[in-house]
Amino acid sequence: MKNICYILSFLAVAVSFSGCIKTAKNTVTTSDDATLKSMTFVANDSFPGLAAAVFTIDNRLDTDTGLIYNIDSLLYGTRIDSVVARFVFNQQIGTANIYTIDDTLELTGRDTINFLQRPTRLFAISSDLQHSKWYNIYVNVHQVDPDLYEWNELNGNIYTVAEGDLQHAFYANEQFYLFVLQNGQVKLYTSQDATEWTENTVEGLPTDVKLKSILPYKNMLYYAQENMLYSSSDGMVWESKSSEQLFERLLFTFNDSLWAITRHDEQLALCVTGNCSDWREQMTLPETFPTDHFTTTTFYSSSLRKRAVVIGGTDKDGNLTASRWNVEYSASRGYVWSDFTGSRHPFEPLADAAIVSYDEKLYLFGGTDKDNHLRDAMLVSDDEGISWQVPDSAHNKLPETYKNRSRHSVFTDTHSNLFIVGGKDSLNTCLSDVYKGRLNSIDWEKK
Repeated sequence: MKNICYILSFLAVAVSFSGCIKTAKNTVTTSDDATLKSMTFVANDSFPGLAAAVFTIDNRLDTDTGLIYNIDSLLYGTRIDSVVARFVFNQQIGTANIYTIDDTLELTGRDTINFLQRPTRLFAISSDLQHSKWYNIYVNVHQVDPDLYEWNELNGNIYTVAEGDLQHAFYANEQFYLFVLQNGQVKLYTSQDATEWTENTVEGLPTDVKLKSILPYKNMLYYAQENMLYSSSDGMVWESKSSEQLFERLLFTFNDSLWAITRHDEQLALCVTGNCSDWREQMTLPETFPTDHFTTTTFYSSSLRKRAVVIGGTDKDGNLTASRWNVEYSASRGYVWSDFTGSRHPFEPLADAAIVSYDEKLYLFGGTDKDNHLRDAMLVSDDEGISWQVPDSAHNKLPETYKNRSRHSVFTDTHSNLFIVGGKDSLNTCLSDVYKGRLNSIDWEKK
């Protein structure tokens, strides 16, 4: 009944208007088409992105009501409560009005419209005054801040900690692993969701195992010590075999290869293998290269070349460093190592921090300085580790329950989630908690 009243009201105005569109000498050609061709927003410096909005017009000729909507939502926070819209019809029309909850506007082309109502309604009458068309207008705006990191504590206490615990956690083969060295015994906790964890017994690893040297590689787990290389398919049962190499520790997996620091006649070297049997020396280890308490991650450079970084840690003489070593692989040059430490360090010497590559940036969490004081909870670099800043707390802030820490593990899973597991707090108390973080737009298509 309400729609009929709208139409009768328009017809009354239109009939009065029609007496003015004819003269004794001229006849105005009219149309029975009241359908819309396009809708656009007029640019407004106060509301960025408005003019870029693309609207789909579905005239739905088999019904009285068409649809107007934008498939690609406007940016989060875009205001649509005071927008100038332009409507272009397929033929000249008699009149058109916009209906919102609070107002009725006759279109002039300069109208400020509040599109917060869903839907806003457009009603048009053809120039022959015999036909009309309704449209429901939906202006879609992203309701989620794409730049916001959502952090949650998944588990506050995976296991009962003891003084002196050492830990190492990672994600591999669609499963979460947490290795713990407690009172000379190696324990393994596994999980499918990083929330509920199961304790497992571990057989075959030495009791003086360096947990940070356990690495996943090609659906297996590996550990190396002295002239022995250990392997396991599940982390619980380990097999060992002798090697011609004398291993200091495993370094990282990079470019489908497993890397290790090895020793020969008191000289340290970087060695690499693709099958865990044939090791080849890649280079002699520089004097300033860290051998313990460092952190590493792999990523793609802006030129889409494979890279890995090794940051901080202690050298072979036990000296704490602020080093930043970088290795890049290209098909033409192979592996190229570079020392980006320089004379001006982006941070002071640090140990037992944790670095991860995420959203085309590097994130560095915690660690300790030369006085064994905890460092910043989180730093971010968008230039591949050259410079570092504290992230904007409005978009990336760890929960209030989070304790700054060192000796923790930070990694991602295959579903674009970030995880922080365990470590030690400012009192050197062991932690066994799990935090999960995620950038809202991490899986959105980048344009």
